[in-house]
Amino acid sequence: MITGQNILNKIRYLLTVVVLLILSFTFLCRAEDTYEFWGNFTGGMVYDDNIYKDNTGYQGLGYDLNLDLGIRAKFFRDTFFRFRYGLELKGFDEYNLENQEDHFFDGLLKQRINEFFTLNLNGGIELYQFPNAGIYDSRIIYGKPKLVWYVFAPTILAGGVIYERSCYSDYDLDYRGKGFFVSCGQEMSLFTFLECTMSTIIKNYPESYLYGIDGEIDLLQKETVENLEITLSQDIADGCNIELIYQYEKLDSNGNYFDWGPYQWDEQNTFGDERLIEDYYSYRSNEYGVKAKIFLDKSSYFKIGSLYMDKKYKGRLAKDKNDAFRLPEQKRQDKQFFIMVNGTKELLKNSVFGDIEIKVDYSYENNQSNDAFYNYDNNIISLFLVTWF
Repeated sequence: MITGQNILNKIRYLLTVVVLLILSFTFLCRAEDTYEFWGNFTGGMVYDDNIYKDNTGYQGLGYDLNLDLGIRAKFFRDTFFRFRYGLELKGFDEYNLENQEDHFFDGLLKQRINEFFTLNLNGGIELYQFPNAGIYDSRIIYGKPKLVWYVFAPTILAGGVIYERSCYSDYDLDYRGKGFFVSCGQEMSLFTFLECTMSTIIKNYPESYLYGIDGEIDLLQKETVENLEITLSQDIADGCNIELIYQYEKLDSNGNYFDWGPYQWDEQNTFGDERLIEDYYSYRSNEYGVKAKIFLDKSSYFKIGSLYMDKKYKGRLAKDKNDAFRLPEQKRQDKQFFIMVNGTKELLKNSVFGDIEIKVDYSYENNQSNDAFYNYDNNIISLFLVTWF
């Protein structure tokens, strides 16, 4: 359904694209060296046997379309600029509640200060639209400037600040986040690279009050997210690369949750089985992953990856298949295994439509949870055509 608000949103998105493109061309007109435009389009069909990633198991055939457009330019000798626009359309015909139309705008200005330091100014806007569930429409504005220090030839240190602002059109999950990050990259050998990144971001929710205490401004929901990621990359042979990944995430939130009882809500409730759950959103998670990319020849390659995650909630209680809390009580815990295989083959080179590839994806996800609703398996098979221009 087309509404006045939808039209205003379309106009706002279009104006944003126009303004950013004008700024991009303004930079380009001052470029003393080189600039280039690039883009790619990916379109295909997707079969998903568990669209909503839960125990309902709804399945269907859908579509996934992606468009990426960008500009790269080098100004003077030490200044680099990049702008990217992305569009993603994905959805299903029957189970279409989460069909999406997403827009991404991202810019980077890189300035080499001297032989030891580079300043990166990165920021953008992400727009998420749900045609069949407009209440979840949102936008995220972010900035992530960082300073890179080339300490020695094999050692790179970096640090910066994080800013995020999320706004929903008709929901109370707006937040403002501020934080920082530091990273260290170390070349262990000619074929081995180790990188470690740590970040902390504090999010405040100006419209989300804790249950049972509305109106007290000092009791708004807030959370702190801490993340540690370690990646070891190794070139094993010509055309073969493997990565080992570890990630730890810690979320501490004061948010609570009011449970009305099994299959009940505020407008349909049987009194007597309500319960207020404290520390509902806090969790700790550990992830272990491996990825590999192998070139079969100059025109074809495949990727394979797997991930294991153990996620434990501090206060959230697990429920059984009847939507009742398990007895004896158990804190929710998820153990997830994920595997992905992707194969890509070049079909045409320098055609009128650019370089054309065919890509086949398969992924399997198994989420073992003591919360019955989130105990599920998921298989996804996709077939895409990709054109680069």
